[in-house]
Amino acid sequence: MKKTLLATTLIAATAVGFAVNAATDGVQTALPAPVTWMPVSDLAAKLEAQGYQVLEIEREDGRYYEVEMIDGGGLKVEAYLDATNGEPIQIMDDDDDYRDSDDD
Repeated sequence: MKKTLLATTLIAATAVGFAVNAATDGVQTALPAPVTWMPVSDLAAKLEAQGYQVLEIEREDGRYYEVEMIDGGGLKVEAYLDATNGEPIQIMDDDDDYRDSDDD
């Protein structure tokens, strides 16, 4: 009896697996649109024109730049910038406290 129940459960689980696989075969996952990256040299020039001393620029998650820099007041700043235009997404100082541009 136990062998019959085990075999029946195994067959049912396999059938469900095949049904789910067949049902999702035609489902396409939406891929993010490719990003046209702003050249690193242009990004660095833009930031330096705003008074920052750029320390490091890295591409992150295929969608944005992570930049470490020193602002005009001598504070180390880490910023997340849009890959296409270099505009801030999020800015944090070195101890990970969020800064708003209105805090100045």
